[in-house]
Amino acid sequence: MNRSLVFDLATAAFINKREDALFLGPGGTGKSHLAQAIGQAAIQQGYKVLYRETHILLDELADAVADGTRKEYMESVATVPLLIIDDFGMRKLPHTAAEDLLEIIMRRYERFSTLLTSQPSGRGLGQTARRCRRSQRHARSSAASRSCAQVRPAKLAHQDGACIIRKEASWNARALPSRSGI
Repeated sequence: MNRSLVFDLATAAFINKREDALFLGPGGTGKSHLAQAIGQAAIQQGYKVLYRETHILLDELADAVADGTRKEYMESVATVPLLIIDDFGMRKLPHTAAEDLLEIIMRRYERFSTLLTSQPSGRGLGQTARRCRRSQRHARSSAASRSCAQVRPAKLAHQDGACIIRKEASWNARALPSRSGI
């Protein structure tokens, strides 16, 4: 395990810099556990943190729409200093999910930090990114038209039974905007 990267994220310096993080790896590698630990460390340093699994976040948003409190809910999600979205793209989501997730990400873009966990293959992040790109092509707002962003991912993988984190160089991602990572 690359302990220095974990400790670097636990300092919450990335929150001050309004950077984001992406934990990718197969199931069982500790992505959710690390995301929760980093969230706890941020709380201990005085930051407000909201942790939600993707499907729960979308269920809460749907409830807010039904209650007529969507604007207030989106404001609370969009302005928390650290939003942790766990298991991003891992379940089949409603057709409006891509637009809703894109709106959340765009509202947070370069303003607040977001930490996402996902699996690199299958239905996960790739399919969600494709849906966001399709939604983005049809979006009219200038904020939604920003399609590229710098990403600083932290990749997790099993190696000899241990959870390994590899810090990678920045790369461009489409439709999942963030200042320095997702």
